[in-house]
Amino acid sequence: MKQAEVSACLAKKGIKPNSVRMIEDTLRELKKEYRAKTLFHLAYILTKKGII
Repeated sequence: MKQAEVSACLAKKGIKPNSVRMIEDTLRELKKEYRAKTLFHLAYILTKKGII
């Protein structure tokens, strides 16, 4: 999903905060925490760890 689609999905479910900016910040922090260089790399790391 694109970040705007994630934002819309969260808003539809009534989950807050649901702004695109919040999603960008969260992804940035996750990339930093797991030392991922790209979103694909982050997904790979989280999948390998069984988180997603």
